Amino acid sequence: TLANVVIQTEICERLLEKDLDEAKKELEELKYAARMTLQELRKIIFNLRPSSLDDLGLQAVTKRFCEEFEDDTGIKTEFYFFGNYRRLDSEIEVTLFRVIQEALTNVRKHSKARNCLVKLEYSNERINLVVADDGIGFKSWERDESDLKHFGIMTIKERVDLINGSFNIESAPGKGTKIYVSVPFKL
Repeated sequence: TLANVVIQTEICERLLEKDLDEAKKELEELKYAARMTLQELRKIIFNLRPSSLDDLGLQAVTKRFCEEFEDDTGIKTEFYFFGNYRRLDSEIEVTLFRVIQEALTNVRKHSKARNCLVKLEYSNERINLVVADDGIGFKSWERDESDLKHFGIMTIKERVDLINGSFNIESAPGKGTKIYVSVPFKL
């Protein structure tokens, strides 16, 4: 997009000498492209390390992320929270948020879903996460690093393993997909 902005700028420079009205049109398109690029850049920065996760916590940031996901994709996305909310170790909160991001990215790219559910549940010593969709599903998943179509799932499993959590996925053609994550924590 930024390369395109540079090209559009060069076109505008040439048009300013020949056709002022056409140059104005190009500048309007350039302004729109710059705004969209800035908006996308903000999303990328947020996704790298959402500072609001530190400020607001996992529950609030997940709720906002689900709302934005629904707005961006048109996939109805419901977020449910159960239990007594408390701040967790930063590593756990970041990992769970990354799992949610990756799971919803998979929903967007592959599921053809119309509806999605994200559920966080705090118990006394565990936090449980479910991400489910009503999409096309798939046959099976085996950890096979040569199988790039399941790379997102492998990434989720590896992240969960690093914080001593458990991971399970259920899917079948035409039946959607459900991802289950459970992570122990100490108070």
